[in-house]
Parts: sequence; C-alpha cells; structure tokens
Amino acid sequence: MVKIVITGHGSRLSKGNSALLNSRIRLIKRFIEDSEFTIFTFHPEISYKPEMKYLKNVKISFYEVPFKFSLSFRELPKTIFSILKIVFCRSISPYLKDLREYKDADLIISTGGDVLTEDYGLVDFINYAGNLLLGIFLKKPVIIFAETVGPFKHRLSKAIAKYLLNHASLITVRGEISKKYLNTLGVNRAPQYLTADTAFLLEPPPLQILKQILEKENIKDSDILVGITVSELIPRYDFTKTRTLKDKYDKYVEIMASVTDYIIEKLGATVVFVPSVIGPVYDDRRVADRIYKIAKNKEKIRNIKNEYTCEEIKGIIGRCSIFIGARMHVTVFSTSLHIPTIAIAYSRKTYEVVGMLTDYIIDIRKGLEYDAVISVINEVWLNKEKIKEMLASRMRKVRQRALLNGILLRNFLRSLQI
Repeated sequence: MVKIVITGHGSRLSKGNSALLNSRIRLIKRFIEDSEFTIFTFHPEISYKPEMKYLKNVKISFYEVPFKFSLSFRELPKTIFSILKIVFCRSISPYLKDLREYKDADLIISTGGDVLTEDYGLVDFINYAGNLLLGIFLKKPVIIFAETVGPFKHRLSKAIAKYLLNHASLITVRGEISKKYLNTLGVNRAPQYLTADTAFLLEPPPLQILKQILEKENIKDSDILVGITVSELIPRYDFTKTRTLKDKYDKYVEIMASVTDYIIEKLGATVVFVPSVIGPVYDDRRVADRIYKIAKNKEKIRNIKNEYTCEEIKGIIGRCSIFIGARMHVTVFSTSLHIPTIAIAYSRKTYEVVGMLTDYIIDIRKGLEYDAVISVINEVWLNKEKIKEMLASRMRKVRQRALLNGILLRNFLRSLQI
C-alpha cells in the first residue's frame, strides 16, 4: 500500500479547496490504485465527511497540519511549538502522531492551488511552506502538484520559496506564468512540468441527483439560466480610488445588483447565485443576500443557501447558458463543461488557469464598472454558441495536461521502486 500525505488543505466550506482535494485523490487513485491518504488540514474542526459523498472505496484520514505559524500573541505557544517541530523534526518524529504520519509516508503532496504565493500575505505563505518543508527536513519526497507559484514580494519569502522548490522531488505547475516564474526565482534542481489544474477533471453528480437539487432550489431546467458566483473577498482587491473597504464592498454589491437586473430584464434569464465559499471566514451567500435585497426583479433570482458538494456545485453550474464567476474554481467548473464564462479576477491565477479558455476576464484590480461588465455580458451572450464550440475543442488539451499530473506522479513513484 502506497501511503500518501496531502498537506495544506483548507476546509470543505471552500468548494475550490474541496475540488482540488477530491480531484487529486481521484486522479492519484486512477494511476496508483493501491494507495491510501492522510490529509493535513488547517481546519480539523470542520468535518470533511459531507464532501466525501462521491469518493468511494478510498481510505482517508484527517489531521491538523503540524505547523501553524501566527503573529498573534494568543497563538504564541502554538507558533513556538510549530517552530520546534521543524527544527527537531527528525529526533521527535517517533513521539508525535502527526510527524509519524509524515515520516511513514511514501509521498508528500501539496494542495491549495495558489498558496505558494504572497498574494494572501507573508504569514499565510509561511504556513503552507512550513508544512511542506517538514517533509523535506524528514527526507521524504515532496511533490509540488499542479500549483500556481508566486509572486513573492519580500526577500524572506523568496528565499523560503527558492529553498522549498529546489528541494522538491517533482514540480508540476498549472500555467505558463508559474513555469516562467520558477526560472526567475532560480529554481533549477527539481524536474518541472507544465500541466493543468486537477479540478478540470472533477465530474458532476449523476443526473438524477442533480434534478433533485434543482427541484429543491426551485430552479426550473426549462428556464434560461445565468449563473453568478459573487465573493466577499474580491472587493478588497479593487485598487481604484474607492477609499475604504466598506465603500469598495458597497460599490461591488450595487454594481452586481444592477447587472443582475439587466440580465433578467434584457436577456430574459433567471439568475442563479451559486456560492463557492461558505466559511469559515468569508461567505459568498452574505454578498448574494445583499444583492438580492436591492435588486428589483426578485422573482427571477434563485439564491442558493444550502450546502452542496463541489461535484454538485459543478453540476448546477453546468445547467447555465452563461456563467459569471468571482471565484476562480467555479470558472474551472464552468469552462470544463463548455459553459461560456466571464471570470472576475483579483490575481494572476485566473489568467494562468482559465486564461486559455476564456477571453473574457475582468480584472477587479483595475476597477469594476457597470458599463464594462454589461458590454462583456452582451458579447458573450451574442457569441455563446461559438464559445461553446471553442471550449469543447480547447478542453481536450487541458484535460490531457491535467491527467499528466497523475502520469508524472506514477512514473516518479516507479523510479523510487516502491
């Protein structure tokens, strides 16, 4: 039995996190059938069991990540203990359950997608990097698996990233931007491959289950549906002259409410708000609620409040005529199902992961304006059949790249003669 540790998982309440984890497990099982998994998560208090609905016959156990770093005084004891774990990991690994799991693993694999970056701050990066460095210090093969790498702003983060990546056993990145950044960073020791995000391979649920979900949410399959995922996080990245975070948030809500009314009135569609993140900090449903309250055409809005698995979220999105996503992985879901997609981006990961599948990316860092959004919606709506054909053609190459992650992992494992 091949023992695989996947480290750095967030929580099931982010369906992007869940899609990464579930698609990695399925892909690895496809190429390494005799495998079992230990998942290290930052939120062990949030059960993953509901998200395992479509993962059959897989042995999985969950633990809290062994390394947790914080600048909070209240978390100081845990931070000191985490640092001591890294420094003395070899000598104390027999006595700590989490380090024993690392020590007993045949492979240690990353998850998170865009966590090897400073886009979310230096502390977040140190946390993700620290849990991978533990594997390297314990002399285990560490695989950087279908990740986005960079950017880094500080000398410290660049030094940590360069050391980590140069000591990895295999690196696969999910886009050209990261491949080039590895060279800029001075990463030249580990084998590097250009692949694609594993979530492109995630399968929607059986049709009968999807029909039950649509009925529960009062979504008529016969209606013209436009899906929208809004985000509590994304207004923070509006780098225009809007001053306060509250002003940015209010502006975002007002624009998206007006966009919603336009879609209903001019396109004759029902708008379905599809949440991608429902905790533990941000919750897309709260933004959708705010938009619903000020939108005029409430009878043509379906605001999904129930929690569904990442596979079920993908299935719902697959019923839409076009899709507008402010969370990156929902645009992975939509494009992989050949749904014409408008992505609202706040970092380069959107350009890297879905840029080859959609020409319609609105970068909120440059500002979000109603007229610009409507112009893009009209163009996508007018050309939706051509866009579907284009997506069907391009997705074949993307799926092959996503599958390459599993092939490379299997070949690496064979080279170890495990």
